[in-house]
Amino acid sequence: MRLKRPVPYDINWFPNNMEAILAGRDCFGNCSACSLRNLKKFCYVLSPVCSYVSEPDDISESVYWMPKKTICNTNLLMLAPPIELVQWFYNTPVAQARTIAGEMVKNSVLKGR
Repeated sequence: MRLKRPVPYDINWFPNNMEAILAGRDCFGNCSACSLRNLKKFCYVLSPVCSYVSEPDDISESVYWMPKKTICNTNLLMLAPPIELVQWFYNTPVAQARTIAGEMVKNSVLKGR
């Protein structure tokens, strides 16, 4: 009987290769522009953090996800995500992935102001 070992992956792959793009002050976001929209598991993990509400003034902002490299976006649109992205989503616990993505959204919103 073979033991299953976790596949080694880079926990920083997502923050280093994807970015949160501001979609404006719309709580529904711009899912049609998101590069992860056709990948249901990935979308499920990130959907709670795609909207950001700032504490002091309760201004809501939303984001969509785009890769930093053009070739990666082309592959995502053809439903051929990079293996590193797949490994990141399947090896990172959902709560941790949402925390990482939430920080990226927060940084994007603060940078956009």
